[in-house]
Amino acid sequence: MGTEVKVTGKVRYQSILLDGKESGTVYVEQQGVVEVIPAAKTSLSSTS
Repeated sequence: MGTEVKVTGKVRYQSILLDGKESGTVYVEQQGVVEVIPAAKTSLSSTS
């Protein structure tokens, strides 16, 4: 697993027309970083 990052931002929607039909996507415009949590280290060794 990778590093977890908590951010602040604004939810945005961008619309486009394709062949006369509306299509769009929702995304977050990042405004700042609140917290960075390093990836957890796991032990891959096994006991036999």
